Amino acid sequence: MQREKIKRQIEKIRELLQEIEEEIYREVPERGGGGPPQFGWSVQKAGRGKNTLVENPREQKIIARIVELREAGNTFEEVADVLNREGHKTRQDGRWHIAGVQRIFVNQEKRAKE
Repeated sequence: MQREKIKRQIEKIRELLQEIEEEIYREVPERGGGGPPQFGWSVQKAGRGKNTLVENPREQKIIARIVELREAGNTFEEVADVLNREGHKTRQDGRWHIAGVQRIFVNQEKRAKE
């Protein structure tokens, strides 16, 4: 009887630890961390030094457009040209270049596989 009670308590502790671990991975430190989040994401302040990553709607639309253009058979250079013609800006309000488009596309592919 005592043994079963201990097993149930251990299981509850494991569940709590899992929840804590998941929460930690959702949080972003207030400072540090190696720079800004990946394109398509923003840091939302959550108070008490804890921040959360949230989707950036404007950047998510650009990512969707990049994926759409690539799936249509466009090269990275052609995708950059289309984004510039359509008036889409980079995070720094600049023009799109091959390397930036490629990096975003590759990151999106990796994220889709997760």
